[in-house]
Amino acid sequence: MTATTIINKSVNRLLELAKNAFVIMVGPSTPMIEELLDFGIDVLAGLKVINPYSLMKKISQGMVNEERLKGDASFVIMTKKEII
Repeated sequence: MTATTIINKSVNRLLELAKNAFVIMVGPSTPMIEELLDFGIDVLAGLKVINPYSLMKKISQGMVNEERLKGDASFVIMTKKEII
């Protein structure tokens, strides 16, 4: 699921429906908050912005693959300690 489910208030219902599933919240707006892992989310996968001005320029030019974002953003993954 994406972090937009938090914004549109559907996250609680989707987590309820997925209570027996492996749940990954993914996307650049994913809040990297460890406490979310206590609510039925198994993995948080997001983006950490390092150089916002350069990143915005690259995004506006369509350069959005991992190699081109190096130095401007890094991908971050957070999991429950039990599954590491």
